[in-house]
Amino acid sequence: MANTGNMDFDDFDNGSNESLTESVNHAYNAIEVNKEHPEAPNLASEVIIHNPPLEDKWGRFDIFALLVDKKIGTGLFSTPALLLSLTQSVGATLLVFFAAFLIELGILVVYTEFGFAVPRFRLGGRYKSVPRSGGEKNYFEYLGEILHLPRFLATCIYAVVFITVGNTSGNAISFAYHVLEMAGCDPVQVQKQKHFQGTIKGIAVALVTVVCLFHGTWRVLGRYLNKTLAAIKVTMVIFIICVGFDYARKNPNATKNFTSKNLFSTSTEGGLEPANRGTMDWLSRYSQAIILAFYSYLGSENGNYILSEVKRPRKRFARTVFSTFFFVTFLNFMTYFAYFLVMTKPEIMQSKITLAVAYIGKVYTGEVKKASQWDEPACGVCNSNPHNAQIAISGFVALSAFGNIVIVTYIASRVKQEIAKEGILPFSSFFARDYISPIYYILRLLPRYKKKPEALEQKLERTPAGGIFLHWLFSVILIVSPPNPQDGYQLLVYLHAYVMAWFGFILAVGMIYLYRRKAEEWINLCRPRGWVPWGSGLPYAILTALGLLPVLILGWFPRSNDIEDDTNEFDLSTRQCSRYPPAGLHWALSPGLGMGLFAGGVIYWIAFAWLVPMVTKRKIRTVRIAVINTNEEREPYMVKEFIFIRWVSHDDILS
Repeated sequence: MANTGNMDFDDFDNGSNESLTESVNHAYNAIEVNKEHPEAPNLASEVIIHNPPLEDKWGRFDIFALLVDKKIGTGLFSTPALLLSLTQSVGATLLVFFAAFLIELGILVVYTEFGFAVPRFRLGGRYKSVPRSGGEKNYFEYLGEILHLPRFLATCIYAVVFITVGNTSGNAISFAYHVLEMAGCDPVQVQKQKHFQGTIKGIAVALVTVVCLFHGTWRVLGRYLNKTLAAIKVTMVIFIICVGFDYARKNPNATKNFTSKNLFSTSTEGGLEPANRGTMDWLSRYSQAIILAFYSYLGSENGNYILSEVKRPRKRFARTVFSTFFFVTFLNFMTYFAYFLVMTKPEIMQSKITLAVAYIGKVYTGEVKKASQWDEPACGVCNSNPHNAQIAISGFVALSAFGNIVIVTYIASRVKQEIAKEGILPFSSFFARDYISPIYYILRLLPRYKKKPEALEQKLERTPAGGIFLHWLFSVILIVSPPNPQDGYQLLVYLHAYVMAWFGFILAVGMIYLYRRKAEEWINLCRPRGWVPWGSGLPYAILTALGLLPVLILGWFPRSNDIEDDTNEFDLSTRQCSRYPPAGLHWALSPGLGMGLFAGGVIYWIAFAWLVPMVTKRKIRTVRIAVINTNEEREPYMVKEFIFIRWVSHDDILS
């Protein structure tokens, strides 16, 4: 078993890093720590991270289910309406969808190559890459090292952005809306009556709390739910596609969206006035449409967040991720196609309920029933007789949001744990530590395990309870903070897409630089064994950078205000509004907040790396030591990790 140090700590005095790493490495005998070594007491507090055993790691179907749960969310069932309102053309909407597909494909290649090349450890006299969880955090830190950026700068920027944006608040709000819709509540009435805003926030907070509790209590349960929900999602999406094509077969003249005359024609019904091609207004609309389509594609890169928990990643990960990506993309495209086969453009843009619900309503009743046409009982809110199929689809959309929350909570909490391992957060040791799952102590009370304690040891599992708590805290804050949850949801969706677009752009530019600087070394490190779905990452990195740059820039240019604010009274929880941003939100709010988070990361780094040491006369010292083994295919993988975090004074360093 190899024992190697990851030289990931401050250079406090010239030449001390190498000797410190050497002495700490020799303080370990495989896994056990030699507490008598003079360096060990000075490196408290100690955090030991146990990766799952090889037989308990994520397999192919686990990764498939993860990506399905992340990629098939509420956006698939409602985003096409907003895209159509922005482009005013069915053909243009499908082209925007295809452009987002190309960008996400490029990002997936970039992430996969980084995942197989970073971080690096010295094994057998040479540097080798060992897959590690954390996603962009590892890649930004590596690029910061290559570019000689100040220590902790890249980590602090990423920490502020991801901890704020990488949460489940948006899907929790969407879940609450669709639960009310499933209960027969008129979405427009729910939007107008303020007392329902508290109900929405309460349901969202309760859902996030329950999901975080079972992830912190029983790790295996999260994986079972992940696979079960993924199977349900795929089945339901196939059902939605099939009923749409069957309806189009029986009613060939239901729409004329795909005739040569109508495919790329624009219309003013139900949305914005057409913009002149080539104008800033036209470019701004399409940039926003691409961002929103890009948001519906997000998720393929999420496997990188838990790469330490994947079984044989170099052999299996790339094949599974790319196969799932193309499979889910095919399902998404066929769903879009089915929407446009069944519903006309005015029906899509003027419907004030979730697009998938309106779509199923037309399939089974022959018409799109608007919210204003619902039968209102005495309470004026709840509809006692919505169509059964529409109730089922509303429930399925809520279930999709729930599945997204389940998997995002699992992976995001582990990324936040990786951030805490660097020692840059308050109480970093708490957030970085693994804790034995409470289910272990519950099982210990059962008679069968009292008689066979060795069988109980096989049930021992650990969860990042601190990372889960941090995830829960920021999710709840973002749920309850916006006065209007509809506006809050819209803002969170666009903000998350904008920030992830910046992540993809930065990594793409970084990969272009790496190929120009040391192409041969980079290619040897990042090649997975066996199946390689791309020839070189360089063309994909260029494609990603060129595709995202104009979108990021045009996000700062406003569109002309073609419509009055009072025409924007669609239910924003279902994304059925005629423009972004919705009424009441400034057009520059999302890009402004996105760049503000990056600036906030720089400010946090100044406080952490300069102001705090200046006031306290102490600096953070972090040492991460990985215990690495190889499997039967001689692939290195991380078994455990020892982390030492301590604020030390200048005198301690000299001594």
